[in-house]
Amino acid sequence: QVEELRARRSNEASQPPRRIREALVETAMWRVGGLCCAILVASASPASARSEVNPLGKVIELLDSLAAKITQEGEAAEKAHKEFVSWCEDASRNKKFEIQTATSRKAKLEA
Repeated sequence: QVEELRARRSNEASQPPRRIREALVETAMWRVGGLCCAILVASASPASARSEVNPLGKVIELLDSLAAKITQEGEAAEKAHKEFVSWCEDASRNKKFEIQTATSRKAKLEA
């Protein structure tokens, strides 16, 4: 049973958790979306800007919302990175234990 649990743990440790992978993909998608929003704001036609009451205020509002989104994405990416580092450390610790176990087992078999 112990060997079976070790084998199962080894298989789980060989890949990062799904939520970390999804968070990284989501962060990348948000960055692309933010870039697209910035391009759309920059390429807005002057005619449409004139129809608004305060175009400068609208631009500032859009920039503030974009900055808030980027900050939020950065925090999510930092959290995902911390989880990934934690997973890496756990996987490294497990592999070290497996190497020690295999080395001692090899020594017993050679004796």
